[in-house]
Amino acid sequence: MLELDHLGYAADSLPPLRAAFTNLGFALTTPRELQAVAEDGRPRSLGQQSCHAVFARGYLEFTAVANAGSTHHLAPWLGATPRVAILALGCDDADTARSAAA
Repeated sequence: MLELDHLGYAADSLPPLRAAFTNLGFALTTPRELQAVAEDGRPRSLGQQSCHAVFARGYLEFTAVANAGSTHHLAPWLGATPRVAILALGCDDADTARSAAA
């Protein structure tokens, strides 16, 4: 079964995005710097901070990218206006879900 894992809002700056959703009544986690594992096995910054509104099943992600170059995976969705840029789905069997979606 295909399920919604999370939706992510992307923006240029995290504080205004956090403020907007906190003002709507969401309890958000503390922002954290996102990292990836480099080829040498050491962590490297993605230049991205995120916080979350966590629910019993799934969550909303609020993320901002500092100085996003054209190669950043969220670059096409960044701009002055925050927007939904991430849709993550989950399933127990990826091959079956992929076949059903085709």
